[in-house]
Amino acid sequence: MKRFHHCLCCCITALITSPLAADTTETVLSNSMKCTKEELMRSFPEQLVESILIKANIPKDKSDAISKELAVKDKDLARIIEEKTTKLEPNPIQNLSQRDQAIRIYRETLYEVFASVLKAHGINDDDQIQKLLDELGEARSKLFIECIRKQPARNFDPSAG
Repeated sequence: MKRFHHCLCCCITALITSPLAADTTETVLSNSMKCTKEELMRSFPEQLVESILIKANIPKDKSDAISKELAVKDKDLARIIEEKTTKLEPNPIQNLSQRDQAIRIYRETLYEVFASVLKAHGINDDDQIQKLLDELGEARSKLFIECIRKQPARNFDPSAG
């Protein structure tokens, strides 16, 4: 769990400062996923979710339905997290000293959304749900790393700035 937490934070930081931060950057990977800022910032990339579920022997039709539903719910995550954090003083999103609390709220919300969708589709084992979410986090990290590696190298000029 802790490893995913740190990896995700590093990925988000690197994404903000990487050449992928340009909205127009797009590289197609071997698994046909695209390296765009929008795709990498998604918590539930449809293609990754589906592949994780199929690998876990969840039937294709159920995996497809779950991945589509999570893709829709992905858009609600920021709003849900914002609603939770605005009730707190100080707001952990706006106060850097509260970063650990912001990450905890993000992870709890991610689990809540993920678990609610899986449970609605008959997957009720909390340990299995957590394992699937962890696998999704690792797959997202690998996707991010692959995207960075596929980017053309930027010239570094130490005399500049």
